[in-house]
Amino acid sequence: MKEKDNTSKGKNLFHGIWTHYERFLVIPIILVILAGVILGVNYQKNGWILKRGIDFSGGTEVTLALEGDVSSAKASFEKIAEESVTMRTLTSGDQKWVSFTSSKTFERSDLENKLKDEGVVYSDLSIRSLGASVSSSFFKQALIAILIAFVLMSIVIFIAFRTVVPSLAAILSVIVDVVITLGLMSLFNIELTLGSLAALLMLIGYSVDTDVLLSTRLIKERTEDLESVTFGAMKTGLTMSITSLMAFLVLFLVSTSATLDSIAIVIVFGLLADIPSTWFQNAVILKNYAKRRIKK
Repeated sequence: MKEKDNTSKGKNLFHGIWTHYERFLVIPIILVILAGVILGVNYQKNGWILKRGIDFSGGTEVTLALEGDVSSAKASFEKIAEESVTMRTLTSGDQKWVSFTSSKTFERSDLENKLKDEGVVYSDLSIRSLGASVSSSFFKQALIAILIAFVLMSIVIFIAFRTVVPSLAAILSVIVDVVITLGLMSLFNIELTLGSLAALLMLIGYSVDTDVLLSTRLIKERTEDLESVTFGAMKTGLTMSITSLMAFLVLFLVSTSATLDSIAIVIVFGLLADIPSTWFQNAVILKNYAKRRIKK
């Protein structure tokens, strides 16, 4: 009984939205504009839309099992690197781990000697360095990978629907998802790394899932009750998105890995962006398309 009441309330709420559905198209439009402004400002300031991690810009990541004070260790490392560094702290039991990222490269033995001279006390050290030429090559390959993934995704969508409007609507929704996600990454200073790149590629698949669900229900069922069909698709789609959102949010909160953190937070951003792009953009486009097709 309670489930029926909740469904009835949901239908009543959605009916009010459905009556003025076209007005909600302004939400993804505003979000894309804001994301574009953020990315543009970041490009003007830094020369690219996102801050690149050492995977794509070169540099060194040093992780220490620190036994001293974190702030003094950071000051010492900045003195060694002769620049401001990015710091990340992790705690595992009684052990305190600190990660420093610098744009410069270091030899392990040379860095160990300098840390010893600075009086930094640690029980373990790991170092990862990438030269500028290698990281630049990785970055070009990453851009090619994203382009190929997008092209292949577009081909699969056109093969699946074989009609222009639903296919273009789904592709546009993916573009909006990615733009908003990149804007959020730029806003919260999330670096482009191998982890966040993998998340962006995964996001293309996640975005298509809800779009295919909606398009299949609205276009292939050939019914005049578009409101009920859209409501049913929205219930299923939002359930999919929210369960995935909770899973990746938990991963972000409990993870002690920088790579897993990057993957989780980018997917969370993407899933949040997918809600307005699918249900306030793609749904509006498909609603009007389905209405015109029914009249014919």
